[in-house]
Amino acid sequence: MRVNLEKLKKSIPKKPATYTPDFPVSIAESLQKYLRQRTISVMRSACWIYDSANWPLPLYVDPENIKIGYLNEIMFQKLGMNDFKYFDSFDSLQVARNEPHPIKPGVGAKIVWLLRYRKRKKLQYYDWMIVPIICRFFKVNNLDDFNLQLFDVNSNYFRTKIFINPILKNKYSLLQEIFDSFQKKNYASCICTLYPLLDFITRDYFETKKFSKDISMVNAVFKAAGFEFADIDNLKPGAPTKKYYDMLFAKKISPKAWEELAEQEYGLGFPGVALSSFLHFSYKYYEYYRSESIQTNFLNRHAIIHGASNQYGTKINAVKLLTYLYLMLELEPVLKIVFSER
Repeated sequence: MRVNLEKLKKSIPKKPATYTPDFPVSIAESLQKYLRQRTISVMRSACWIYDSANWPLPLYVDPENIKIGYLNEIMFQKLGMNDFKYFDSFDSLQVARNEPHPIKPGVGAKIVWLLRYRKRKKLQYYDWMIVPIICRFFKVNNLDDFNLQLFDVNSNYFRTKIFINPILKNKYSLLQEIFDSFQKKNYASCICTLYPLLDFITRDYFETKKFSKDISMVNAVFKAAGFEFADIDNLKPGAPTKKYYDMLFAKKISPKAWEELAEQEYGLGFPGVALSSFLHFSYKYYEYYRSESIQTNFLNRHAIIHGASNQYGTKINAVKLLTYLYLMLELEPVLKIVFSER
């Protein structure tokens, strides 16, 4: 599979010689068009927040009509960030520190992260990823509230995209039942009906009709390639370098080791962020429990189908799994490269 990750890396466009405003608005397009590093950095920072709260990356926002929800707009206004002033990215600044720099002796420095704002007439591309970062930074809202708002205002677009997806062309009745259950607030039924759909999509990606191919097989493939749960984060661009840099300053590794490890960046761009989010949630969603005596994740599939979880039927969990479904469908071109046996 590592060979396939190299194939994926080669599929990601390099930065063009001249500026272009034509950015990708989907994972599929990111294999054809260059996505600026600044945007990817914001995505990575947002994804870390999603991971910590067990949320998949929400990509179901209409790029032609970006909506972030009423509560989130109010939050921006309370922070004095209305008038279309949106958080743009983190900027780093090196300032003097007492300890010598671990790579360059005698050069004392530390990195300080600064907020930067940019005035725009409207949100663009993946700007909605900035909202959870601001939520976390200013401690004015929580991620569940943000994601429920984001889903509610984009639900029509979400539904349209799901129904026109060619993979699900023979699953319309099942999809209708899922959306009807959600609309009627029968969240447990919605969640349980989603399970076979996710397994069906997995078999399509593996190009097999064998029922043994499900999300647990996805996890197994990555584990076999050396990606245990703790290693998934390394798929995010810049994540390995940051991790090793933190280890360097904590004096857990040598400067030479840092330089060698930092070269192990996968360079997978936007697909790497999305793939990391997908796998992070997959491990939690399909983690195997053998006994009811173990405290289970409320959305864990194995615990639910064996009756060990009783509190999973909530709107938050239903939206999490619907978000995961959308992310999985968006990742189709990436996963088919990764799982290819040719």
